[in-house]
Amino acid sequence: MVFGSAVSAQDIPSDSTIAELEGAVEAMDTTTIEIDTVAADFVAIKTKKFADSVIIRWAPSNRALWLRAQKAGYMVTRYTLPEPGTVTRDTQIETKILADSLNPLLPWDSAQWAPYFPNEDDFALIAAGASGGQLELQNGGSDRGFAAKAKQDESIYGMILLAADRSALGAAGLALRIVDRELEVGKTYVYDVRVVGEPRGFGPAEFLAESIVAFDGQPEQDQLVGLDTESMEHSVKLLWPSYENRHFSSYHIQRSADGGRTYDSLTTVPYITQEVYNDSLETAVLQYIDSVEDNYVTHLYKVIGLDAFASTGEPGVIRGMGVDLTPPKNPIIRSGELQDDGTIRVSWQLPEIPDDFAELRLERSHDPQNFWKSVSEEPLPTQDTVYIFTPEAESSNYFRVTAADTAGNVSASFPIFVDVMDSIPPATPLSLGGEIDTTGTVTLYWQMGEELDLKGYRVYYANKETHEYTQLTAEPVYEDTVSYQIPLNTLTEEIFYKVQAVDNHYNHSEFTDVLKLSKPDTIPPVPPVFNTPRVDQNAVMLTWRPSSSKDVVMHVINRSLPGSEETTSFEVNSDDNSYRDASADKGVIYEYTIQAVDDADNLSDNSFPVRARVIDKKRMPTVEDFRVQYIADKQEVELEWSYSEEGDFRYSIYRNIDNEKVKRYKSVQGGELGYLDKVKGAGTYYYAIKVISSNGSKSLLSAVVSVQVN
Repeated sequence: MVFGSAVSAQDIPSDSTIAELEGAVEAMDTTTIEIDTVAADFVAIKTKKFADSVIIRWAPSNRALWLRAQKAGYMVTRYTLPEPGTVTRDTQIETKILADSLNPLLPWDSAQWAPYFPNEDDFALIAAGASGGQLELQNGGSDRGFAAKAKQDESIYGMILLAADRSALGAAGLALRIVDRELEVGKTYVYDVRVVGEPRGFGPAEFLAESIVAFDGQPEQDQLVGLDTESMEHSVKLLWPSYENRHFSSYHIQRSADGGRTYDSLTTVPYITQEVYNDSLETAVLQYIDSVEDNYVTHLYKVIGLDAFASTGEPGVIRGMGVDLTPPKNPIIRSGELQDDGTIRVSWQLPEIPDDFAELRLERSHDPQNFWKSVSEEPLPTQDTVYIFTPEAESSNYFRVTAADTAGNVSASFPIFVDVMDSIPPATPLSLGGEIDTTGTVTLYWQMGEELDLKGYRVYYANKETHEYTQLTAEPVYEDTVSYQIPLNTLTEEIFYKVQAVDNHYNHSEFTDVLKLSKPDTIPPVPPVFNTPRVDQNAVMLTWRPSSSKDVVMHVINRSLPGSEETTSFEVNSDDNSYRDASADKGVIYEYTIQAVDDADNLSDNSFPVRARVIDKKRMPTVEDFRVQYIADKQEVELEWSYSEEGDFRYSIYRNIDNEKVKRYKSVQGGELGYLDKVKGAGTYYYAIKVISSNGSKSLLSAVVSVQVN
């Protein structure tokens, strides 16, 4: 059974329970429904209006669900929708039970079928057999596999659904149809059909839309639309769009030879066919081909659609006829010879001259596949078999003979080539130009020549103008432009091109002037290298070895505090290789890197960093109160001092034994004001102390003090 829908889909309740319908009716538009998913098991519903009733038809989505429904039966519920705009939270949906779980619709048993037989309705017989289980396939022996049985079972299920489509009695006996007659004009109804004991499953949107009926007391009458014909040799192809006629599941096709007074049936049983895509109509169609004895005899065709309710729609009617599509037999071209006087003698023969023969022509082209043109304005006499042709100077010459009938069908001989000596090359191409974009795509263009025997153009390139050129196009290209990709990460900044024309005799023109194109520069320059920086009291002096890249136009010096992301940059001309940073704070350690910038604004990597700071010559106050004493029992010398300054500094302790020339000995953090010196050996120990700031400034050495160690 083929189900379809004439409406689209939007806003369907997720279940057909009364409570959910109450919340959905207010937003429901009876012409639109939408669902997100389609359940594997569902009951597809279709409805059709008559003057006093609505027929509800359905079908399970698969054979397994149908088999379960054979035993469980179907429940059918009708909901009456309130008038639009009248729905509130208290609105009650009027419900009518047409069949429930206690009294479901079940396939008829043999006693229910008995009153209807004998009967000439073959489809009702199929339905009766299905109801009784006689059509269920037995395994049939070891030679039958499970796959074969499953395939045949599905075929039987399809035949059962077709029987319900073709026979109202069959659909009723299969419990796939019910008629609702208790209706009111102007009311809108929603029908719900499900298998007893099965969960609700949604089908495609068109089936949900079909379950909504706005009853107006007017019978529905579908008409076949879009019927068209194609004339063929002794046949007529009937075509009609499948989607627009999806409410029909099969067809009767009739033909009239007397202008529609009487029709003969071309189909003994309802016609079913698969859809195909038609290129000329640009849509999927159904088609039927009718054979006719005589061409150009008009017939009237009628295509009648049959729907799922065992009723027919209004037919589509159209005229059609067969036409002559058979051309004359192909002429045979015998020879083509270049004469001493420069003319070409072409000879041929016609195997047969049919009764509907129309004209004979000799055609010439410079290309055996295209551009054929008759050598004379008028057709040649049928009895002619020779033609003398005066060729254009040094051009390619292909010839063929064509024969046409009165229906416009044309046949042609195989082409023959007559070689005419050609030593004149084509003209040099003009207006050669081109460009290279940032992706590396090269586009070359030139003016197309007007030579009739032009074969195309060869394009050559080189990385240096004086180098040997390489052919870019393996074969001549019959175009006025060429595009291709080149790598940009190369050391050459320019590329050179030239073009020459080639004719069909492979005569080559002179080369064009050389075209120079500059490549977009995407290669960064080589980074410079810093020398060891020098400092004084006012600035950091930076020098570097320049980048080896020739297209450098500037250097960029970057200064930052170690570990910081904040950077100060200085731009330096490419001709300079030194920079004096007088803006550096005294005593602060800075990290410097340098980069090179080329003429395409490509930036090199950073150089290896160097560090430097400006020397702060400011003196720290000298330690005045510096004391030492020997602690004999601990063999230690205790050093103590006081200092009034604050800041980031340290103390450097100097010491010597038996000599007043003290040397640097220990370092103590600025927060300390003493030190215990573990001594070994007797003698006179001399001590002094100096303050050293983190910015590099220092104090003078304190007075040297001594202590005797026994």
